[in-house]
Amino acid sequence: RAGSTRSPIWTGGGVVFGPRPRDFSKKINSKVKALAFRRAFFDRAVAGEIDVIEAFSAPNSKTREVNAVLSKIAPKGRVLFVDERLTPELRRATGNLARVETQDSSSLNTLDLTKYRSLILSEKALEIVIARMKGAN
Repeated sequence: RAGSTRSPIWTGGGVVFGPRPRDFSKKINSKVKALAFRRAFFDRAVAGEIDVIEAFSAPNSKTREVNAVLSKIAPKGRVLFVDERLTPELRRATGNLARVETQDSSSLNTLDLTKYRSLILSEKALEIVIARMKGAN
C-alpha cells in the first residue's frame, strides 16, 4: 500500500526534483569578442599600463633577477608577462612570484587584459597581438 521505500515520502527515499546538469554559458559573437579584445588592449595602452621589452631572458632561472627587473618596471600590483613562446627558464624564474603570471601571446584574452594591473610584452608578442587585432590570425 505504501509503495516503494525509495519514494520521496519515505526517510532515505529519493529527491523529488533533484539537480540536473545545466550549461550556464552564454554565446558571444566572434565579432563582439574581437571588439572587446581590441578595446581592452587600446584602453590599457592609453593608460600606459603596457610595457614592451626586447625579449625575456632568464638564463640562470633566478627569481631574484626577474624580481629586480620587475620592481623597476612595475613596482606594485599584479603583472602579466606575455611572450611569443614561454621558455621553461622563464616559467621557473617567475614561478615563486605571487603577483606574476606568464602567458603565451596566442592565448592572451580579454579577461587577462582586465585582470592584471600591468602587462609586460616582448616585441614579438606585441607583433602577434597586433596581427590578431587586425584580423590576420
